[in-house]
Amino acid sequence: MMTSTFTCPHGKIVGGQWVECITCDLAHGFFDYDADSCACEDNYSYRPRDVACVACPNLSTYNTTLRTCQCTSNYYLNENLDSCLSCPTNSTSSVGSTQISQCRCAANYYMNTSDYTCQSCPAHSTSAAGATSINACYCDVDYYKSGTTCVACPANSSNADSLASWRSSISSCKCAANYYMDNNVCQSCPSGTTSPAG
Repeated sequence: MMTSTFTCPHGKIVGGQWVECITCDLAHGFFDYDADSCACEDNYSYRPRDVACVACPNLSTYNTTLRTCQCTSNYYLNENLDSCLSCPTNSTSSVGSTQISQCRCAANYYMNTSDYTCQSCPAHSTSAAGATSINACYCDVDYYKSGTTCVACPANSSNADSLASWRSSISSCKCAANYYMDNNVCQSCPSGTTSPAG
């Protein structure tokens, strides 16, 4: 099937319910000949899907360089461009964010992307700011990850020498000197014998 690019004469744009050439005859708007597209007056954002100019909502300011409304920090602009929505609890965003995914959870939280809420890392674990998965919550020293929880290393063992990302199983816990691992328990060496740590 042959296809072609639909173009309009200078001064009009492609739009409308059907593919057609329409003028930028909209309130608070005009045709920008330099950009060859519709544009809006200051303090309005251009919404292409219905060729409309939308007034800057509360909690936003107008960026004269980008010629668009930008929400203040910790808010993001909704799809209709007419409301600044608050980022989820325990998250922040930079000025000009346009979607909830740009809200970054605080340290020791991670973003649950199924409902875009910031969830606490499991007990005895931490995460850097902006974590997007529970897998970014790393167990503290002398704890290892078992499923989605952090479990203490066996008595007389430690994983202090392991990188945080390696504390993902009990194997990261190494027995102290003069102990050896047996069935995930650090046992004392027999009388008269010694062993190095680990």
